[in-house]
Amino acid sequence: MPGYDVRSWMGIATTKGVPGPVLKRLNADILHALQPPQVRDKLEGIGNEVRGSTPEEMRAWIAGEVAKWKKVIAAAKVEQQ
Repeated sequence: MPGYDVRSWMGIATTKGVPGPVLKRLNADILHALQPPQVRDKLEGIGNEVRGSTPEEMRAWIAGEVAKWKKVIAAAKVEQQ
């Protein structure tokens, strides 16, 4: 179906207000943990696409997903519960 793109995804989040240097360190450590071939192979072997990003990229991606699904919900006239 043209334009159809639905994916499940995983990410790691923190509470609001974590200091920038702490976020930077956490992000670097997580990206480092995803590098060993045995980690990547295991994750890819169960169907995952291993991709790391920055906190800013993740925020932007989530914002895009929220906007996309708000449109889908409105177009389908799904009632909020």
